[in-house]
Amino acid sequence: MPRKPVQNVTEHRITLGEYERSRLNDFMKAKTQLQTAQAIQAIAVPTACALGAGALGFGLYSIAKSLMDLDPTEAIRSWVDYYANPEKGDKRTVISILFPWLHFPS
Repeated sequence: MPRKPVQNVTEHRITLGEYERSRLNDFMKAKTQLQTAQAIQAIAVPTACALGAGALGFGLYSIAKSLMDLDPTEAIRSWVDYYANPEKGDKRTVISILFPWLHFPS
């Protein structure tokens, strides 16, 4: 069934003064900053997790690769030589054999 047309229309208005407008502007700025912070957090957290997982994977891969390439007798000999006579011993310690990407100043 069709509705009857309205006989009268009542209009309500709210008039804001300078104080109310400044308060609303402050509220809108805070809301915008919150939304920006949430967007940055939504991007930064997964990115940081992915980079951390990648770094951990690379570290584990490098350790496993260097352990597979490791000659145990060379590691023990260099360790003993270095610690028995550090001035004249071999500078390649067990750490430098296990972690070849680490470069220690000589």
